[in-house]
Amino acid sequence: MQLGRLTSFLLTLFLYVITASSAVAGTADPQRAITGAYTIGQSGNDDCGVRLTASGGFYNISADPASGYSCPGGSYIVRITNSDPMPTGSNATGAKFVPFVNCWGGNPGTYLWPQQTMEVAVVGSAWMATRCPGRWVPPNGVMALYYDPPHGSDTYGVADGLAPGVRAFASADAALYMMGAFFDKAWENPSTTAITCANNGSDCNGITDTVGIHWSPHDAAPLGAAGRAAVLLNCNGGAIAPREAIPSLAMFFAAAIVEATGCSFKNGISVSEGAKFEDVAAGGNTYCNQPDQPIFALANGNDNLVWLSNIADICGGSVPHVIYNEGGRFQNGGTINFTAALSVASTVFASNASYTAFGKATGTERVTGKKWNLLQSSYLSSVENVPGTAAGSTCRTCGTN
Repeated sequence: MQLGRLTSFLLTLFLYVITASSAVAGTADPQRAITGAYTIGQSGNDDCGVRLTASGGFYNISADPASGYSCPGGSYIVRITNSDPMPTGSNATGAKFVPFVNCWGGNPGTYLWPQQTMEVAVVGSAWMATRCPGRWVPPNGVMALYYDPPHGSDTYGVADGLAPGVRAFASADAALYMMGAFFDKAWENPSTTAITCANNGSDCNGITDTVGIHWSPHDAAPLGAAGRAAVLLNCNGGAIAPREAIPSLAMFFAAAIVEATGCSFKNGISVSEGAKFEDVAAGGNTYCNQPDQPIFALANGNDNLVWLSNIADICGGSVPHVIYNEGGRFQNGGTINFTAALSVASTVFASNASYTAFGKATGTERVTGKKWNLLQSSYLSSVENVPGTAAGSTCRTCGTN
């Protein structure tokens, strides 16, 4: 009797071990490596329950229609992992684009950035994303996101910006918005995205970004960013053209934080609603504008900041003001250099309790017009350096030096 019970116990244990072993084997992670454009469910591709590990740059991962995709036992799930390494200086990596499911409203398809995973499945009669990749945390340090006006594209799903040339975006504006849509700047991740112009991998001298910039992150991009180094705009010798149809709209507003180097700003700089702009220590920026717009405009908010830390070359011509400061803070810690004859209504126009530290200036003999006009408790320092051929005017609640 006892022997029978022992035999039964051993048989039960044996079956349990066999069953458990089969379960472990059944829950393995079958993988298929791909290195280029791929179609899930394509003839000969048994992708049922498989993880696609995608490497080798930027390309599409598509799918046959859900109605034609079948799996034994109904296991319709496919996992996709972008196994490319995080971008380095050589940017030998890429996003993958999954055009048949949409994890982000308003655009067809989903970007899968390096080291991200997503899951797709046939649900009912349609493909659905059953696991979305979420926002991407770029690597620590400075990572280039390229725009290339002659060769890139701003069409969603056509470029990823992680390399110059055809993989680049066509404008700095598109690169800024793509970064804002998909990148997560976590507090513990000290990284900077450098929006970088590259004319097919070379510098951008003589190249103009004709789209212009109108970037409005509204506290959402870059998410969690702190300090002035959240975004670096490196025009690499290129120019940013004005938006002719809407010249009065701010370039940077609603919590945009931007540093810039190597840029020729043909419509000057405008910040609004808490935006911050600084030229970096490398400098190399030129600031121009149209006859009806100031060169530096700070409007609609007392948190706006323009900070110059190097030589700022000012174009000649005719503008209403060099600095229009409506409640913000303008700080010149470098040198404002007037490169040609410039006619102004007033060099500095300030209102709404603004602060303007004019700082050092060269080429001041080239400026004609009123020196300053201060209103509504505004303050101006370094008045001895403010150029003009007519005296400044200061309200009774305003101050100079």
